Amino acid sequence: MEEPAEGGSRAAGACVLVVLGGAVVGAAFALDEAAGVLLVVVAGGFALYRSARRMSDSRTTPPPPLSGDVYAAHSDEIARIQQGPGEGLTILYPKPVEGEVNR
Repeated sequence: MEEPAEGGSRAAGACVLVVLGGAVVGAAFALDEAAGVLLVVVAGGFALYRSARRMSDSRTTPPPPLSGDVYAAHSDEIARIQQGPGEGLTILYPKPVEGEVNR
């Protein structure tokens, strides 16, 4: 009987990185207090930069549609168009798809 291959979890990897990072910061403070402070400031700035870059990149790409999305079952054909009560508001009524239940 084969045993499943064990892979490391992300949490375990993060814990290892935190311990190693703490050891590096501790060594920097042991050498010179100014070097330790500089290392912490540079690491924090780098983390902030990466976080800001990640946020801006995620907003440029729209998320993929969900399978349970309300609009996923609608067709691309429009049954009628109606002007709404507000200025510039247009309401599009799609043609119902076969097998779709109106709610």
